[in-house]
Amino acid sequence: MLPEALLWDMDGTLIDSEVYWVAAQVELAQSHGAQFDARQSLEFVGKPLTHSARIYCGLTGIEMSEEDVIASWCTYVETAIVERGVPWRPGALELLTAARAQGVRQALVTSSFTHLAQLTATQVPGGMDVVVAGDQVARLKPDPECYLSACEQLGVSPGQTVGFEDSGSGVGALLAAGVNAVSIPYMVPIEPHPRLSRVRSLTELDLDALRRLVRGEVIDHFPADQSAGGH
Repeated sequence: MLPEALLWDMDGTLIDSEVYWVAAQVELAQSHGAQFDARQSLEFVGKPLTHSARIYCGLTGIEMSEEDVIASWCTYVETAIVERGVPWRPGALELLTAARAQGVRQALVTSSFTHLAQLTATQVPGGMDVVVAGDQVARLKPDPECYLSACEQLGVSPGQTVGFEDSGSGVGALLAAGVNAVSIPYMVPIEPHPRLSRVRSLTELDLDALRRLVRGEVIDHFPADQSAGGH
């Protein structure tokens, strides 16, 4: 039996938009005569936008409100997606499409805001059945609210779904929600967990793997003594 639904984190998991976010942060700093090292953006991966904006202002010395910083970043990323297209992560679109062809529903669950999440969802063949964005919930990842909300809207039990994440906070949200969790480390390392599957790329998964995951099997493609490191 296949999962009743797949639950997708967006940035760094479904799409390779992290490069757009970093470019947005560097450009905004430069436009204010400030410096921002792209490596500093690693601190923002998987964090709420409000948290990232607050830290960013402290690092750069830019005197802007968190709301204006976020608006600037989002505008840059949205423009990049429209002009350059959606940069899918390896294997993501193929796995999503194969599962959808078998009747498996899809949800986009992201800490990014609704307008950006909806823009990405419209680029997915067949769209997304449910979109849960960061400005639609009271508590962000690692709180499980976003994933529990997605399951409720889909009318499915978390245990009958499989979720994908690239950050520790996202993985924490999946595990807390009771979803069969899969980590695909990208920019930051992810520590092992007895209920966490770990793969290097979504190209390593197929429909048979989804069947195994929803039965509760843990798939770990990293050596037992090796943490899942980011790129």
